[in-house]
Amino acid sequence: MNRIPTPAAIRALVVAAVGVATVAIGHQIDTAWVEPLIGVYAALIPAIAYLVKSPLHTAAGDDTQGE
Repeated sequence: MNRIPTPAAIRALVVAAVGVATVAIGHQIDTAWVEPLIGVYAALIPAIAYLVKSPLHTAAGDDTQGE
């Protein structure tokens, strides 16, 4: 996981998926829940990026490699 998607990309994917679902089922779906979900995702991105890019989680930061 080298890149974490931006909130705008996630929002676009969610809205597109909801749009496809509305066409498939033939009913309109309220997308008001998308904005709070993206807000939570945007708040968590720094923590996710730290965990993904932390030296503790890479082969270079793994001390057991040389043993």
